[in-house]
Amino acid sequence: MNPGDASILPPAPVLVTGAGGFIGGQLTRRLLGQGGRVRVLVRSTQQATALRALGAEPVLGDLTARAGLAEAVRECALVFHCAGWMGSPWSWEAARAVNIEGTRALAEAAAAAGVRRFVHVSSISVYGPTTAETIDEQTPLWPLGPYRATKIGAEEAVADVRRRGLSTVILRPGQVFGPGDRRLSALVLRWLERGLPVLVGGGGGHCYPIYIENFNDALLLAAMSPEADGLVFNVADGDVPWHEFLAYYARMGGYPLRSTPAWLVRGITLGMEAAGVLTGGPARGYRPDIGYFMRKSRYSTRQAREILGWNPRVSLEEAMGTTRAWLAAAGLLHPRDRPESI
Repeated sequence: MNPGDASILPPAPVLVTGAGGFIGGQLTRRLLGQGGRVRVLVRSTQQATALRALGAEPVLGDLTARAGLAEAVRECALVFHCAGWMGSPWSWEAARAVNIEGTRALAEAAAAAGVRRFVHVSSISVYGPTTAETIDEQTPLWPLGPYRATKIGAEEAVADVRRRGLSTVILRPGQVFGPGDRRLSALVLRWLERGLPVLVGGGGGHCYPIYIENFNDALLLAAMSPEADGLVFNVADGDVPWHEFLAYYARMGGYPLRSTPAWLVRGITLGMEAAGVLTGGPARGYRPDIGYFMRKSRYSTRQAREILGWNPRVSLEEAMGTTRAWLAAAGLLHPRDRPESI
């Protein structure tokens, strides 16, 4: 199955949530480019206007308000659930309302509407800062903090509705990047511009990047593969040392690539834990989070390769070149000198 083949898309509408954000927005553009009928669930008239101009059919609504969800999924063949709580407001209540209850409400609406396949975008974060030698789909999940705990809760909500007859697939991507990314890429560049350290302990630990178009391929394969029903898939382009991945951004603008000691990060996260206790709210970080930067685990994508037939078709080198061009065009890249070649 070729995920770039327009013939794989159904004639019925396809719903994308989170189309005002990075992943949902780029998936919407991909589906429209392949001739799909795309409906998008958006929260603002500004987002609706921009997406309608691209050719999508906007429906104003919110995951926390069930009223608009039935209209959003009406007559849809597929649902790509890309929306989620991204930390604002920073509270357990907000995280649960969007990630768990919102996901459950959308899945139930999809089941009632007879949707053929519900594809849920989860995250590598559900494994927490595990330092397991290999992270595969059977690795225990770690509900550490509101984002991770409620992403796990969202997966459980999807599985619960599946037991009532909805065909579902869950994807757990690594760090998604590429054109349109105003979170990871823009944040890294801001830190580099200010001369702040972006590496921990030299950056020898592994990150697990996945280029947005490679992830879009996985989403489409997950939606169309009969064998994928009910399964969970890890997807990432590879196990890449942090210093190698972030060096691409440093070269884009001629910035120095600085590191901070691991002991200092542990101290900072200890302070975050203490602040959470004192305020009665969720902490912004935890001492085990050092595992995100120091671990050298292998992120297994074997299941996605064998069952979905997925392989990252865009190399990291090519992906970073395209990302740099977009960052420059978007005014997010301010090189000090003439940028080096990627």
